[in-house]
Amino acid sequence: MICNILACHATISADASDNDTKYRLLRTNIYTGMCWLGTFSKDSTVNLMTGWPEPMKIMTFASCFPVIFFQAWSLGQVKVKVPKSIKSA
Repeated sequence: MICNILACHATISADASDNDTKYRLLRTNIYTGMCWLGTFSKDSTVNLMTGWPEPMKIMTFASCFPVIFFQAWSLGQVKVKVPKSIKSA
């Protein structure tokens, strides 16, 4: 919940013309999504073992996984330029 709030604030305050900012926001959203998928997996395992009902499990996964996958694919398409380090004398 806190990560979502921080991501929303970062998105609102981001400079749309800065590619570095867009890259960092995309990376943050992917990390948050991967953590969410891990929590979803844990909760699904616990619910399966205890027999608790999960009527929206398939729909939740089917709607969220493609979005996170597309974000990760988009991040992989970004051409990242690492600046050369300056050697000190």
